[in-house]
Amino acid sequence: EEAIAIAQKAAAIAPDSAVARASLAQAYWSAGELERFRIELRQSLALGADDPVVLGPLGNYLAFAGWWEEGKALARKALMLAPDGHAKWWLWASAKHHFHEGEDLAALRLFEQTATPGFWLSQLQLAYTYGMLGERERAADAVAKLSELAPGFSIDDALDFHRMWNFQQSYLDRMAEGLRRAGLPKGAGQAPAQPTSSGSPR
Repeated sequence: EEAIAIAQKAAAIAPDSAVARASLAQAYWSAGELERFRIELRQSLALGADDPVVLGPLGNYLAFAGWWEEGKALARKALMLAPDGHAKWWLWASAKHHFHEGEDLAALRLFEQTATPGFWLSQLQLAYTYGMLGERERAADAVAKLSELAPGFSIDDALDFHRMWNFQQSYLDRMAEGLRRAGLPKGAGQAPAQPTSSGSPR
């Protein structure tokens, strides 16, 4: 509620700012108010259709919530507009859609391309993709690295984290199966991170 109130104030102060509208869209998205998110997203795009800082995150959020094609299109435009200055995670809209559709090798290529050493979520993504591909040794290695970075992390934690990011149940089910095959424990542990104030993963 506080984030929404602050973002609403920003949008009132700067009604022609695409970034202010994008912040309000993100606040609604974080609260799970997806229809209001889409309304503010459209307002933001009308004000800054060529701003990659707007397009990259919002495109990914659209994709994560199930509007895959629309979200990927925005994220791809952001990558085109900022080929040398984009955040690696903007590629996740495409990577995660590949995984959702069972295109695991294509997903893996992008997850490997965007992996950050020492980042637990990179190892989680690799673990469930290797698991679905039947790459047992690589999956076990990713799980071991994940456990080092986030002791006690479990399938239940992965599900809770991705629900917070508005992923569809179909994605959650497939991810859980990949993690089960990779050997990650099911029981609840301690999720290691929350979305940052900028909306991008750490």
